[in-house]
Amino acid sequence: RERRDARRAASMTADRAFASLGERGMAMLGSSEGAGRDARPVPVLSKRFPGYAAPFSGRFERIGEWPEHWLVKCSKHVVCEQSHLGAFLGSRDAPAPYASPLGHGLPRGFVRPDQARINEFISTWDSNARQAHGGVYELPQAGKAKMVAMAHNSAYFYNFVHVPKAGGSYFSIAVLMEALERSGEHHGYPYKLTHEPVSHWITLPQVDLTQTNVKETYTHFQEGKPEGIFGPENTKQMYEEGKRMFGKGQFGMGLCEVIHAPCVYLTVLRDPVERYLSHYKYSCLAGSEGAAQWLPEWKELDRCPLDPIEFMDYLGPNLDWTIELAPGAKNAQERMETAKRNLDSNCLRYLILEKYDDGLDKLGATYSDFFFLNKEPAKERHNEKAKNAGHGLSEGEQDRFDIYMKNQTIVD
Repeated sequence: RERRDARRAASMTADRAFASLGERGMAMLGSSEGAGRDARPVPVLSKRFPGYAAPFSGRFERIGEWPEHWLVKCSKHVVCEQSHLGAFLGSRDAPAPYASPLGHGLPRGFVRPDQARINEFISTWDSNARQAHGGVYELPQAGKAKMVAMAHNSAYFYNFVHVPKAGGSYFSIAVLMEALERSGEHHGYPYKLTHEPVSHWITLPQVDLTQTNVKETYTHFQEGKPEGIFGPENTKQMYEEGKRMFGKGQFGMGLCEVIHAPCVYLTVLRDPVERYLSHYKYSCLAGSEGAAQWLPEWKELDRCPLDPIEFMDYLGPNLDWTIELAPGAKNAQERMETAKRNLDSNCLRYLILEKYDDGLDKLGATYSDFFFLNKEPAKERHNEKAKNAGHGLSEGEQDRFDIYMKNQTIVD
């Protein structure tokens, strides 16, 4: 019954998420049909594999063929079977497959890392950053000159440092993907999705800065190979032609150092208590993303048995989001102080979830690649969806959370 309730809650949350976007939000997502489950654009069919289509229905029409492991079985006027893709809500039991207008999926065969692998990677990444930079990584306050100077308030690479459960998934889907598509459809895309190493990225069509591929991505940019994608001269040419790159992942801080054209860091922040409670509901109570952060014995129980305080201890370094903004610090105090300075740097722009509209307005006024954000009033924006989508708690899970929140020891 719990699993059935979770599936129903996930499906209802999806419908509420789509409905809350409004006409403006749906337009940003590439659909003019209005909100709701039946407002689905026509899929882009593969030429290499008849009967299959690109994973983002009706979008990125000029981007070319997708790698085979991203394709979905589909026909021109029939909903694609996207059951192998990661559902936007990331629930344990994905809702019945249908073409999501949010278009947020993962390639077939991808297995999310468990908590132990996440913690190990974060610790190693943090240590490597300290060795590479001789200490904590700090951005230059006034920015840094590049081989190619910025023109027309437009960067070449927009590096989204994704702080989990702070509204970043929605920012990536509805803002970055929209900017990428507008740029690519007008000026052309900077790489072919079927070429190496791009075909291995799990964030396509964005540059992969996740745990899975960030090391390799950094090396390719640092060495400038393959030259047709990462080389300095090719970078200069693509920037002049108006082609833009957009990257996403938790571990992109420092990448702009090895990119030869204008590069900007973007991130979304959130009240730290609310962010953690959202993480707890998503990863522990709901067991989202295939219960990726559950221990094997919890999967046997079909529940995460930890309360919010216990789960906080269990997360380890994955709890502290400042690591992503200031890797390489010797302690928490240095990390926090450096993170605040990095947020003040001209190299970085941040949005605050609780003031999302204000941040989106400023982003649209600052960089020409995001001017579309200012074309319509902010009143139709999607704050409620950005804050709440993705939990999909069953009635029992919600009751359990409410009991914890009435426990003064836990709350304090």
